[in-house]
Amino acid sequence: MWYDPARIFCYSREEIAWIIREAWYGWPPKTSGYIDTHEDIQNGSPPLSMPGQAAIEVLAEVAARVDGTGEDGETLIEELQGPAFDGVEISDYRRFRHYLSRPARAAINYVSGGRRKRRHYRRWKWENGRSA
Repeated sequence: MWYDPARIFCYSREEIAWIIREAWYGWPPKTSGYIDTHEDIQNGSPPLSMPGQAAIEVLAEVAARVDGTGEDGETLIEELQGPAFDGVEISDYRRFRHYLSRPARAAINYVSGGRRKRRHYRRWKWENGRSA
């Protein structure tokens, strides 16, 4: 599985998990080399942004969201990048959520979504019945 950074808009839990697991330290190429699939590049017209800029923007957005979750976000990163997830299929949250601890599940639920949450993480956890 591979995600095109120019096509990530909703930041699903599956996309977040994949980004943290596979692209946290740099977006992996789909094939032998990275090809930005932005329409301007594919049409041959001058691009409005640099190739690879979409990946940088997606990584920055996910990092900012994860940072907002504090220790739970650190736990999420450690768990997704750890050996317990080797061989785990992350294309369906219902399949991999059981491998995550409660704090990591709370963090991925907060981080996912089309927009950033307006409430601070601790308040969001309290309002959603998760212990702070």
